[in-house]
Amino acid sequence: MANSERYSAPQAYRLVSDETPQVAQLFNAADYGQILQKGWLDQFYRDPQSGEDALRHILVGEVKHGEHGTYSTGFHHEPSGRMLWDKKDAEGKVVASPTYVDRNHEGAGEGKYAEYPYEPYVGKVAVGGVRKFIVQRNADGTPSGLTPAKTDMFPKEFDPYMVVKATVEARDKRNREKDKLIVNANGVKVIRTEGTFPLVDGTPMRIRLILDADTGKIKTAMPVITNKPGLMKLSQEEADRHAFGV
Repeated sequence: MANSERYSAPQAYRLVSDETPQVAQLFNAADYGQILQKGWLDQFYRDPQSGEDALRHILVGEVKHGEHGTYSTGFHHEPSGRMLWDKKDAEGKVVASPTYVDRNHEGAGEGKYAEYPYEPYVGKVAVGGVRKFIVQRNADGTPSGLTPAKTDMFPKEFDPYMVVKATVEARDKRNREKDKLIVNANGVKVIRTEGTFPLVDGTPMRIRLILDADTGKIKTAMPVITNKPGLMKLSQEEADRHAFGV
């Protein structure tokens, strides 16, 4: 990340200290306790000095400000983004949702934007009121422009705990022969790889992973959706039966 860039995050997501992000509010007490006990929280890359926070990036997204403008990144779990970015009045009523999946554009809900119960999906999103774009770069790595982004989202039915679990397990159980050491757009060496996590009927959901080259910690993760979504294509009733046994 260029030194001139800085991050914006939802006001609710602030550091308790340089070591501990205030993520507990995304999880119920039992789930957060499990995350701490299993050591999962420490599996996500964090740099308090630069403000980089992989778990925040994956779950709720952030807005970057720099010499080349303001743009949003991350946000791969719709419920988490709403939970921390929604603005409420004194009575707790939501008055604005600056982080959202746009379902009002042409083609929404069809083709590559189709959504199925308990499955990953593709969306056009905004984070903190800023529509998400992809940064295009010149051969020397300097930004050259922005193009609209299509964001791969974890299933809406997943809670934050399941996103964390899926991401860590996909990394830990991956085929390491697929690991590839690359230099990212910021000139940093990272590992690009892929793992899987089972959906409710056992169908493997592919998860793309970017890992810190030195520590192996997760820098970002998202589902891999190729062609049209719909791995299982279960009805809501069938999906609920798999998930809850009813």
